[in-house]
Amino acid sequence: MLVTESASEQISFASQIKASSQDNHTAAEESPYMATLVRGEFTVEQYAWLVKQLQVIYAALDSNCAKNNNQLDLAPFFTSKLQAAAALDADWDALVAMEDVDTDSIYVTDATLAYAARLNELGNEWPAGLLAHHYTRYLGDLSGGRVISKVLEKGLPLSKDNGLSFYEFPEIESIPAFRTSYRENLDKLDWNDETRERFIAEVNTAFELNQNVFKSLEFVL
Repeated sequence: MLVTESASEQISFASQIKASSQDNHTAAEESPYMATLVRGEFTVEQYAWLVKQLQVIYAALDSNCAKNNNQLDLAPFFTSKLQAAAALDADWDALVAMEDVDTDSIYVTDATLAYAARLNELGNEWPAGLLAHHYTRYLGDLSGGRVISKVLEKGLPLSKDNGLSFYEFPEIESIPAFRTSYRENLDKLDWNDETRERFIAEVNTAFELNQNVFKSLEFVL
């Protein structure tokens, strides 16, 4: 495990995960699709393409987490407070109802299907790896996702009650406290070094799969 500069105390597992995946995290944020979104230069239809992909990804993520939430080490993470699939379905319905959005022409890309396939594979074969994707997606939603929601609400005819419910987590009283608790639970995981290294590798895989989805949507910009 990594150690601090003084070599007197170990860096927490949560901090090690963040440090080891920072490059991939930055690459995902700086992808052309996400950069355009964050600048507020999206149309509603361009955003709808993202919602369609997220529907598929979170349906796979949430269903596989629910299937494995009886495992003691994973139960603190796979909570009903972090389930976005239903919200994304509601957001999609709101987009379909908008007259100026051609949702009939929007499809699920091959990159999204590959992402969902990986989540299904992990749900069946290595649930701890599923947590790597849960961490990557949901902690991102609870931090940068909040910023994205504000940008979209400002620039598009959308609101948390009409097209942006994905970014709301009504069962969480304090998002900062929840994020802290999530990271503390990561530190409590009684995993050996091999499992931790494998987990970190899967976190990076999650970022790479996410980048592939963004790349697959660049043609709509």
